Order: sequence, then structure tokens, then C-alpha cells
Amino acid sequence: MAKLPPVPEICDSQRTLLVVLLLEVIAAQRELIHQQQDIEALKEEVARFKKYKGKPKLRPSALEGKKSNRKRKKRHKGGGTPKPPPMSDFYP
Repeated sequence: MAKLPPVPEICDSQRTLLVVLLLEVIAAQRELIHQQQDIEALKEEVARFKKYKGKPKLRPSALEGKKSNRKRKKRHKGGGTPKPPPMSDFYP
């Protein structure tokens, strides 16, 4: 998990009411992030103890890949002899 950067020290002359409030918000957010990381670690530990396999890895649907605009190629029927010409060509 990513480590949060430290909050720089602010001298007393620059500590206005707004700066103090922002520092409190930052501290609350850091605490919330820390709690979320702890909860996630505990969930992973419980899953490991219960021997859950975790989330399944789903492959994309095969039908979604066939929606391309390409025309289908006609299959060539292999083997066999060519079709004879029509009988009307033999009689005048």
C-alpha cells in the first residue's frame, strides 16, 4: 500500500484559522485511510483463515469480440468437381 507523504511543519506566524482547519482535515483523512487499510488487511486475513479462493478471474465474453464490422469470408467447399455448364448451351 502506498505510503502517505509527511505534512510539512508550519510556523506559528503562518497558522491562521483556515490553515489549522485544513491540517485537521488532513489528519482526519490520514486516520480514515489508515483505518481502511487495516480493515482490508483484516478481511484478507479472515479470507485466508477460511481458505477462500478470493475473487474469480472472469474472461471477457466471446460474443463481444465478434461485433466487428468485417464481412465474413465465404467458405470454399473443397474437393469435388466443378459444376457442369447448363444444358441450354449444347442445343442451338
